[in-house]
Parts: sequence; structure tokens; C-alpha cells
Amino acid sequence: MEEESRIKGDELERIKLAEKEEIMKIIKTQDFINGYWEINEKTKIILEKCKKEYELLKGLKDIKIDDKVAMTILIIYYINKEHFKLVSELTMIFKKAKLFIEKEIKCSYEEIVENFSSI
Repeated sequence: MEEESRIKGDELERIKLAEKEEIMKIIKTQDFINGYWEINEKTKIILEKCKKEYELLKGLKDIKIDDKVAMTILIIYYINKEHFKLVSELTMIFKKAKLFIEKEIKCSYEEIVENFSSI
């Protein structure tokens, strides 16, 4: 029984490590100078998982959100929601991304994400 529990724990640890590696591959696709992410083979994974949120962003009437801004919002949102333990490691990366969002659309990440509560 104890052996079975340990094996399950090891398996969970491997899964978490693999997920973290995938997230870090996505993070590394950020334009680190400007702070945004574009739609690419890596970020499409998050785009698929956050399809409803993406549609909501693209459908906002008051704010014109292009794909770079939308993808940047979705990556921050997804990691905050699904991989919260990584947020502290990514603070500076997210800070740069949030500055990009605010510069582009004159609205904060937090203000935009409030719209997701309706989903």
C-alpha cells in the first residue's frame, strides 16, 4: 500500500515537472524586449485551452485587441489560473507583459480579465 502511494506520488511529480517544462517553453517565446507573446506553435496550446476567453477578448467593443495583446493576456491568465505555483517565478516576465498590454490598449490586464468572470 505504501509502495503504491509512493509510485503514484512519483508519477504525479513527473507530470507536474513535464507541465512546468511545457509552460517554460511557452514563456521563452515571449518577445522579451517588448513583453508580448505572438500566436505560434507553442502558444496555440494555451489559445486552444482558452478559446472562450479569446473570443471574448476579440469581441470587446470598446477596446481593439490585436492577436499579440490577446495572446499575452491569455498566457498570463492561463498560468495564473492553472499553474499558480509558477507565478512567483514569472513575476518580472508578467510585469513586462502587463506593461505591454497597458501601453497598447490603455487598459490594465486586471481590468480586461474582469470580463472573464462572465464565462
